[in-house]
Amino acid sequence: MNNADPWSTCQPTSHTFDELIALADEQYALYQQNSDSSTYDLAIHHYCAAFDLGPVPDTKADYVLSFFRFHHALLSLAQRQGDGTVANQYLGQALEFTPLTHHLRPVLLGIQAVSYTQRYQRTNDAADLDSAIEIFQAATNAISASHPQRLHLLMQYGSALHSRYVALKDEDDLNLAIQQFRTVLEDCPEPLLIHARRSLAFALDSRYKLRYDIDDIDFAIEAYVAVIDMLQQPREYLFACIGYSAVLHARFYCKGNIDDLHAAIRYYDTILSRQRRCRFVWMQLRVLSDATTSWVRWRCLNTVEDCFGLLWHVCELH
Repeated sequence: MNNADPWSTCQPTSHTFDELIALADEQYALYQQNSDSSTYDLAIHHYCAAFDLGPVPDTKADYVLSFFRFHHALLSLAQRQGDGTVANQYLGQALEFTPLTHHLRPVLLGIQAVSYTQRYQRTNDAADLDSAIEIFQAATNAISASHPQRLHLLMQYGSALHSRYVALKDEDDLNLAIQQFRTVLEDCPEPLLIHARRSLAFALDSRYKLRYDIDDIDFAIEAYVAVIDMLQQPREYLFACIGYSAVLHARFYCKGNIDDLHAAIRYYDTILSRQRRCRFVWMQLRVLSDATTSWVRWRCLNTVEDCFGLLWHVCELH
């Protein structure tokens, strides 16, 4: 079975849904013990047959939990084959079978919404993002306040809304995204803390550029301060530095606090020192930003150092 798609060999079977689920769960457990791909494929084969057949009203199998194992197996297979169509197909079937009141239904909806956002990232089709947001909304409305996956769903919902704001510039999407991020931060578990603060900072920064409300920039800076030194991935840290330096610079123009300008210049320097691969691009950013900030700081402090800095940057621009 290793050379063929496990679902391509599904044939009519005399087994019941419950029996197929039991067989699939057994093979999946064996795979987890010995990592034998033949048992993995056999588990997928039985899961496919079961969900093609569908549960009967008096089924005793906990097929929703089994579906999570099935879906994980399909996604792993899809990564190898580069096609998640089958995984999404069976996800739709599982949702049809799952009662509206089942405590895991919102999680299934969340998985379906994520599949749409991932497809949007590949195709840039706005309809996929609309579908994702609609499903996320249904999932967050259905999930209980104490559900362990609730905050994860809210984060994903907020991220999808922010993505649509970036694409369509609908302020309602941005406001709703900020609301989700703030709700998450009210009772945020450690694994989500960095992501939630960073997302809130980006969203508030976006709204400041839309409204020019100084409160948004203050809250954005507060969120950046709380997260920027916690970022481990170089790319994430770099983008946070870009956003943080920009909002610091913007607040300096609003409030005239020279400490904001000093900090902005320091993070501009960090951007340059961290980004080696595209040094020319970031050099232009450095030259343009430093020329501006040196001029402003010179006007504020009349320092000789910044006066010479201004002259040097002007020469670089020429």
